[in-house]
Amino acid sequence: MDIISLASSFPRHRDDPSGRFIADLNVGLVKRGHRLLQLAPEAEGAARREGLFPGYLVERFPFAVADWQRGIVYGDGIGANLKRNPALVSALSALHFGFQRALSEALIRHPQAAILSHWAIPAGWVAARANLRERRSHVSVLHGGGVQLLKVLPFGSRFLRTWAQGTDRCLCVSADLAEKTRAQLGPKTLPIRVQPMGIDLDRFRPRGRREETRRELGLGPETFFVLGVGRLVKLKGFDLLIRAAQDLGDVSVALAGEGPERVDLLSDAEASSLDLHLLGRLGPEKLRDIYEAADVLVVPSRLGPKGRSEGSPVVVPEAYAAGLPVIASRTGGLSEAVQDQRTGHLFPAEDVSSLREILLVLKDDLEMRQSMAKAAFQEARHWGYDAVAAAVEEELIAAIEQRS
Repeated sequence: MDIISLASSFPRHRDDPSGRFIADLNVGLVKRGHRLLQLAPEAEGAARREGLFPGYLVERFPFAVADWQRGIVYGDGIGANLKRNPALVSALSALHFGFQRALSEALIRHPQAAILSHWAIPAGWVAARANLRERRSHVSVLHGGGVQLLKVLPFGSRFLRTWAQGTDRCLCVSADLAEKTRAQLGPKTLPIRVQPMGIDLDRFRPRGRREETRRELGLGPETFFVLGVGRLVKLKGFDLLIRAAQDLGDVSVALAGEGPERVDLLSDAEASSLDLHLLGRLGPEKLRDIYEAADVLVVPSRLGPKGRSEGSPVVVPEAYAAGLPVIASRTGGLSEAVQDQRTGHLFPAEDVSSLREILLVLKDDLEMRQSMAKAAFQEARHWGYDAVAAAVEEELIAAIEQRS
């Protein structure tokens, strides 16, 4: 099968975490015998066209009239970039037209290809329009609050109708997201399947550098090392982690990521005398070592406006692959990804006291941490990209059959 994949976020180089799970999924699909063309926005330093290996081609398309407008896509993500610089909204139409032009040209070259899109905006909407026009099969993968956002944006309902009409089948990364999507669609019937994204498990398996990495960070042998991974934005809730971890004794917190909240987080830590390490964005190899060095991963995401929540962050299976228990807020797909009391702990969103109590328990109970670490490592096998590729393949075949 020929597959054209669309995504607004895709790795620009080997160590780039942006859209890494999409790249992993693509590998799984190619290994299953499919030919895949990935379309993504151009990015500074990234090749405009590259063949990763036989059957797997990446094309990055130009889309903006000015270099500064390209800042809307990468970095902190479209939503956070717009919030920081509202003037970037002028690049949205250029991004849409760039996607449309790239997809139209690709469909001419690959007349039998099915379309696979990631995120409802902009890739899902562009793919839906092409599907309505060209009558191609289209499977849309939803990772977060794009469909929820469409409902409240000006002209969003029109975009939502087009997306639904031009989508044959939909995958949501969590049951929570699937439920919210059905609620937004109303009477519109669209086959929806729950399927979290997977990762390359081998990329995050420990390689015996725990003590060395801890020494590099200046951590003592008994220090309780708490890790957070993700963009430093309000939705991620890392400010809650800093408040919960203060005055807990020999505790150190590290955040791997970049974003507009960096200065505020550093200020909060300094005010509470918390040992905080801001590591910036890390490539897979360094991130694997940090996972191995940590005692627990904390994902304290909060609910956004209108109840928007995260889908199913891939940092959870990354931690599992490293044998690391996870503490997460009971929001969105996190409630499904973390098995409470087995692979980690869940706590009510924005409840700093509950998070603090859990940190205290795990800090003082090495046996519990080890038991959860073992369970997490066992759970990781369900998150490999091979299983995800098989599920996506099934949906693409079903979409084609719907058209026949």
